[in-house]
Amino acid sequence: MKSVKWFVLLPALLPTLLFSQEKAVSIFEQIVRQAVNDTARQVVTRQDNGVVNWTLQYVTVTGRSVLDTASYKIAGQAELMAIQGAKTDAYRNLLETSKGIRVVSETTVRDMITQDDFIYSRVEGVIRNAEMTGEPVIRGNIAEVAFRLPVYKPNAGLADIMQEALDIPALKSSGAGEPDDQPTPVMAALNIQGGYNPTMFPSILDESGNVVLDLSTLYNANNGMFPRILNISSDIASLLQQDKAVNMINMIQDADGTLRIDAPDAGKAGQWIEVLKKVKNIGSEILLLTKK
Repeated sequence: MKSVKWFVLLPALLPTLLFSQEKAVSIFEQIVRQAVNDTARQVVTRQDNGVVNWTLQYVTVTGRSVLDTASYKIAGQAELMAIQGAKTDAYRNLLETSKGIRVVSETTVRDMITQDDFIYSRVEGVIRNAEMTGEPVIRGNIAEVAFRLPVYKPNAGLADIMQEALDIPALKSSGAGEPDDQPTPVMAALNIQGGYNPTMFPSILDESGNVVLDLSTLYNANNGMFPRILNISSDIASLLQQDKAVNMINMIQDADGTLRIDAPDAGKAGQWIEVLKKVKNIGSEILLLTKK
């Protein structure tokens, strides 16, 4: 079966379309719910020291340490010291894995912390507050712990730090208005031809190379909401194509972290650009999906 990538933004805005909003939302709710519990639908990048799960939006690592029974004759004490050593190893692995995350285009977290000691200290701070998942495990003479660090989470993830370091304006919610004044939300699926390398803050370009939508401006540091990337099956993709609530936008990866609208018809490309600009203007929460 041919491999195709999909991104889905929720909600994009196209007031002229008529559709069943409840139907569209229910489809995506099911996709997200299934992806959370189905590793086959999760998009991950693996590094030497850990994994970045772009679906769950966590950096996950394992830390290990050998029990020193020669220095600590009491078994319980040896285990406690080994567990502490495993935690130290996990923190180190979190830092190394985080360094490999691309923030925008070719810029990585490693690049950012190398340029500024303050950024480095902040990254170290969120890593020290990372969450241990489950209980420590003793396997033979090895203590093992698992940790995870959120990519997007207010005051606890990497995105807050990177957004400030890049001097990106924080997302501002649109002003409250009457319900009748609000534009009607629709889905927009970005159909990415070929492979895609996940980036913390990707950008979308038009055919001329102009930035149509910089997703860094849509990160909401107040609630940590940011597009998820999911693998979806061909049957779900077919369902999306049949849904009048979903606008399919052809994309190609122009460069690492950058997506370019790939539409031969200039009029159609202009329509997609208007949809994406409206997403930016309203500051909508976005959901991104990929099809593998």
